Amino acid sequence: MNVIQAVLCESASVEANGRISTTGSMRQIVCPGFPHVQPRMWLVWQFEVPDARYGDKLHLRIERIDPDGRVLDRVLETELTATGGPDDLQLFPGSVELLNLKFDEPGDYQFSIFVDGGLARSVDLRLREMR
Repeated sequence: MNVIQAVLCESASVEANGRISTTGSMRQIVCPGFPHVQPRMWLVWQFEVPDARYGDKLHLRIERIDPDGRVLDRVLETELTATGGPDDLQLFPGSVELLNLKFDEPGDYQFSIFVDGGLARSVDLRLREMR
């Protein structure tokens, strides 16, 4: 499996043909204070699985991890299905809208993406207080 992309952003769309559009990628959020509630953001991904066949399924789980390495919550758990034809790359695009996530303290957070039980990628997000 090859993770082509995984990004946090302000808005995103995934079309039926697998085309992904994102706006405003995020690596850091500067907050007026803590706790901070982030009203909205998206996590977008695309995986390529060369040996997958049409109809094959992957189990996807995404967890939000705090600066101390503790799991805060599971933001998504679902199955993805390969939809390409026999001569197509088997791509697994997707996104999840994250609403009103609460961050209690500044620091480095992660969104860990697990595919079929193994860690595929972590997306980092730094939160810091405005000075």
